[in-house]
Amino acid sequence: MFDPEVEECITLFTRLKSSLPRLNSPRDSFLTEWALFKRRAASIAANCINKLLPGLIEAIYYIELSDSHVGRDIDLLIALRDDIKSIDMEEVEETIESLLTKLAELAGLNFHAYTSSPNLFEIHTIERGVYGSKTRLYYAIQLINGDSRI
Repeated sequence: MFDPEVEECITLFTRLKSSLPRLNSPRDSFLTEWALFKRRAASIAANCINKLLPGLIEAIYYIELSDSHVGRDIDLLIALRDDIKSIDMEEVEETIESLLTKLAELAGLNFHAYTSSPNLFEIHTIERGVYGSKTRLYYAIQLINGDSRI
């Protein structure tokens, strides 16, 4: 029905369901479980982006914009390759967010019970790599470097 890469991503997202926090957990436990889920989901998303959009990505970072490290959505910072010219960054962000949301839906990953955000993932893009960007990374974990997974 789908390409093998898409099927693999759906399978990875399906396995992620077991990592969702228990809704009836005490608040401290829930927040810890949510933070762990976000990190796992970010890793799977980065892997899928790299597989489904080959040649576009220089690096992918999981970034946490919340001071508490338990923000409501999963933020990924994507550094596009230097040789990509004349690309609409906003369109790339929206396309990747839609792609990841669709994969989560196809996998039956019901994240709406955990966040009021319309998308589980929020994508931020930069050009010229991290060091050529004005974006500062305060809390970031590099998930993808070029065409390889870290």
